[in-house]
Formats: sequence, C-alpha cells, structure tokens
Amino acid sequence: MAELLLWQWSTAVQISSAALVAIFFVAFRRSTGRREVVWWMCAWLANGLALLVTWMFWFWQPQGLLVPTLQAAYTLCKSAFVAAMVVGAWVFARNRVERPLTLALVLPPLLLTFLGGWWVQSIPQLGMLQASVIALALSSGALICWTAPGRGLLWLGIGFLLRALLAAAEFAAYAWSATAEPGSLPSYVGIFLASHSSFDTGAEWVIALGAVLAVSHRNHAELDASHAELHQAHEALKRVAERDPLTGIYNRRMLPQLIERVRQHGARLLFFDLDDFKAINDSLGHDIGDACLRRFAQALQSNFGEATGVVRYAGDEFVVLLPDTLSSDVASRLDHLRDDLAANDVGVPGIGFSVGDTPIEPGDSPERALLRADKLMYLDKAERRRVPRSATVSPIRPPRVEPPKAG
Repeated sequence: MAELLLWQWSTAVQISSAALVAIFFVAFRRSTGRREVVWWMCAWLANGLALLVTWMFWFWQPQGLLVPTLQAAYTLCKSAFVAAMVVGAWVFARNRVERPLTLALVLPPLLLTFLGGWWVQSIPQLGMLQASVIALALSSGALICWTAPGRGLLWLGIGFLLRALLAAAEFAAYAWSATAEPGSLPSYVGIFLASHSSFDTGAEWVIALGAVLAVSHRNHAELDASHAELHQAHEALKRVAERDPLTGIYNRRMLPQLIERVRQHGARLLFFDLDDFKAINDSLGHDIGDACLRRFAQALQSNFGEATGVVRYAGDEFVVLLPDTLSSDVASRLDHLRDDLAANDVGVPGIGFSVGDTPIEPGDSPERALLRADKLMYLDKAERRRVPRSATVSPIRPPRVEPPKAG
C-alpha cells in the first residue's frame, strides 16, 4: 500500500511538471514562430498524455479489456514523446525539415510499441518495454546532438543521456521485478520502481532546458548572420555613395569631407584635367575614353598612394589631396606620372594632362581651394597648348577608313 501511494504521488508530480512544460512549449512555439519547435511541442504534449494515462491506471485500478487499452495508450504516447524529441534534435542538427521522410521513420516504431503495450501481460513487462524504447531512442538522440557541433545542442544531449541512463536503470529494476520470486524483491528496488517518475522529471527538465537553449542558440546565430548581411549591405551602399563606379576612386561627394580632414594641419590640392579628352571620345569611342579614365585613376593611385584622397571630380577632372608631409616632392611625382601616361597602352592612347597645384592653409575653405586650383589648372593648360602635342604624348590615331575601290 505504501508503494502504491508513493507511485501515485510520484506520478502526480511528474504529471504536474509535464503539464507545465507542455504549456510552456505551446507558448514558446507561438512566440518564436519556429517550425522546428513544433516537434518538441508535440513531444511534451504526448508526454503529458502518457502521464495522464498512467495516473488514470493507478487511481482507477482498471480491470478486463481496459488494462491492455491503457497500456497500449501509454506506450504509444510515451514513445511518441521520445520519438518527437529525437526528431526535433535531428531537425536542428541538419538545419532543415524533411517531414515525409521523418514520418516514415517514426510511424513504424510507434505502431510496434502500441502493439507491444497491448500484448504485455504485466506491469514489469510493460516497464521493460517502455524503458528499453526510451533508453535506445534517447541514446541515439544524444549521439545526434553531440555529432552536430556548433548547433547549440550540448545540453539537450546531456538531458537525453541522463534520461537514457535512468531508463536503463528502470529496465534493470523491472527485469529484476519480473524474475524475482514473490516476496524476494529487495525493498529498495520496489521503492525505486515506485518513485522513479520523480527522477525522470528532473532529467526531463534538463531536456526542456536543452531545447530552449538550442532555440536560443539558433536565434542568436541567425541574428548574427542577419547583422553580417546588413553590415555587408551597409558597406556596399557606402561604397556606392563614396566611390565612382567607373574608376573605383572617391567621387565628388567625398571631397568636402576629405578636405575637412586635412585643412586644419595644412595640405596640398592638385586639380587635374585630361588634355584633348573630347577628341579621344569622338575619334576612338567612349569605351576607349572610359579606359583612359580608368588608366588615369590607377596612375594617380600608383604615384600618390599616400595621399589623403584621390577623387574623380567630374568627367575627366580629378583631384588629389596631399598632406604637407608629402608636398615637397610633388614636382617629381608629376614628372613620373607624365612618363607613365605618355605611351600608348594596350589599345589606350597616351594621356596628357594639365594640373593646378595650390596649398590648403589651416582654416582655408574647400570652395576657395578648389577655385584657386581650377584657375591654376587652366593656366597650365593654356601654357601646354603652346607646346606641340607630339612633344608630350603619342598622337591619337583614329581608325583608318579605306576609300572605296572603283567599280
């Protein structure tokens, strides 16, 4: 009688616990909106039903056909609990849901345990059947969790293993009870069989905690991935806002900001304009003109690599900002730039340029500096027009058109 009361109390405790966990997972599924949690929600609902059947069995003490019916219902619900828990872990480990395949794997074992629950003739046999199913299923679940590193399934695997070990101990106790002579079963085995539901509850709380941690880990991982995507999108938008799409250097929008960085300590502004660029476009085509602009931008970056900024200002106009520490060798850099660009290069003609060179004093405004550099550039262009083009760059040769032959 004492063992029966202990069994009823232990079962009532586990029912209360399972009901709380089931309610939590129903709310958890609704709040997270994650499809993977459906398996675990169904698992805890099935566990609650299994314990409710157990409670009905011990409080009603059924007779006749009702006994195998309740036994089969218990094995079906309890097996559905462990199966859904393991399938949920498998879904999390694989990071995808394959419902038809999953149901094909789960339904046959559930049918077998249902039939087994109907067939067994005693409580010890029922306990051996169900404990063996739980031990095998949750051991495989622990293996699934621990072979999927980085998925946040560690604690779920620990909960599975604890519950599997308890099930193994319960199987041994039930087997002892089934084979022992009447009155020879040690009292501590009977007490363990009557109270093991309370131990199961502790292990199942670890399983519930592991499931919550797995979902939390998945949410954090997805948030991190989303943050990385947003960061990449932000960087891409930043490049679009700051960079010239043709040459890859800074665009005109960035020039005030670049000047602001250097003007407090003084700097040098070089304003470039390509010579005869319209003639290149008109005679050789815009593709060659674009190639000239890219070649010129690359040459500026190569010869003024330490500059604060290399900017495509507009069309064939470019600006280079140099800190004062680099202003002493501007003339030699310009000579080297002219040498680099003078010769033809793989279908691109030699490029000449005019330049206006002006200092930016501390506190100088960007507008005044640009205006001075622009004027100086036009003075340089006028001076260079006095020099024959052949003395500076290779001539532009448009494609030769053969005269039509006389018919």
